[in-house]
Amino acid sequence: MTVVLPGADVNGDQVSGPVTFILTAERLVTVRHHNPRPFETYPGRAEKVGLGCGHPGDILLGLFEEIIGRQADLLEGAGKALDEASRRVYHEDPGTDIAALRSLLRNTGLENERIGRVRLGLLTLERALGFLEQSPQPLPKKFASAIKAMRRDIGALSVHADFLGTRVEMASDVTLGIINIGQSQTTKTVSVVAVIFMPPTLVASIYGMNFRIMPELDWSLGYPGALAAMLASAAGAYAFFRWRRCL
Repeated sequence: MTVVLPGADVNGDQVSGPVTFILTAERLVTVRHHNPRPFETYPGRAEKVGLGCGHPGDILLGLFEEIIGRQADLLEGAGKALDEASRRVYHEDPGTDIAALRSLLRNTGLENERIGRVRLGLLTLERALGFLEQSPQPLPKKFASAIKAMRRDIGALSVHADFLGTRVEMASDVTLGIINIGQSQTTKTVSVVAVIFMPPTLVASIYGMNFRIMPELDWSLGYPGALAAMLASAAGAYAFFRWRRCL
């Protein structure tokens, strides 16, 4: 039987990889190329679990219980991270700090990756337990009851993982919406400022023309008059956009 479990590789990075269980009458052999945490924690708890470790089958089901518990811990950690993300998005003013919003979006994406790894692990565990139930040899009663309980736990965790996936989508959509609103506000402000300065630019362009007959050029108050016209046109444009609630 092969299941896909999250764990750490030789570099310490979190990955998902296959773990093969080979069960015989005398021993249980596992083949893996990364280090899922249940294989570290189970030896210290083997004697305390319900099935014990007197038989290779007991050890296999004990490992499966430990793996399911680890998946539950990972989902709990993802839930806490999403609670923090939701608090920052819904209950605090994230402002327009694009770097902070991008960091929040990246962290939410990482939690989604974690949830995806857990989902895959639960799916392959469900298949492995189904394979055990179809064994040609009758299973001991304690094995059958333990497998039934574990499949029930897997079903509950799968529902919880789906719920967390929905929360990830909502948090991501809201964060992207806030980023888009901030960018739209910036674009609107730049556009309005450009339009406000168009009338003064027009006035300056008129008096910058090099025609021979321009009576205003000989006027003693021409320069302050042009400046006043530029300021008045800018103020008029600003007042218009304020009245239209564009600012």
